[in-house]
Amino acid sequence: MLIRLNSEQVMRYWPSVEEALRAAVPFADTFTSEQMLDLQEKCVRGALQTWLVYNVQADTTGQDKVLPLAIGLTTVLEAIGHRGKELLIYALCSYENVPTEIWREAFESLKKFAHSEGCSVVTALTKSPRVLQLVRQIGGNVETTYCRMEV
Repeated sequence: MLIRLNSEQVMRYWPSVEEALRAAVPFADTFTSEQMLDLQEKCVRGALQTWLVYNVQADTTGQDKVLPLAIGLTTVLEAIGHRGKELLIYALCSYENVPTEIWREAFESLKKFAHSEGCSVVTALTKSPRVLQLVRQIGGNVETTYCRMEV
């Protein structure tokens, strides 16, 4: 399952969000503390959407318990090359091996969110072979390589 975190939740779970950013974004190891603070502020005000992928399991007492599985960050951008918008998955980091079916559900929810925001495509940056494999499995195109040069 997928849920969007509100501003208060972003602040409460910021250490986990920051950890996910550092693990998932290919160049995050170069981020300064000021850049991380800027990302935090964008998450809090909603310029970046913060998502939690989770599962619900019964604990030993039979009570439902939420198990966080992954954190993702997205942002809506003006599309390049055609009119409209795109939803960019900026970061996606799992805490454990997430079953493919849960990823499929999460991506379907992201597609619905993207549609509600007027987006025509969902795009992503990744350095994870597992994410590339998953995107292939759900019919996405993984042929493009993102290149980056410092100036």
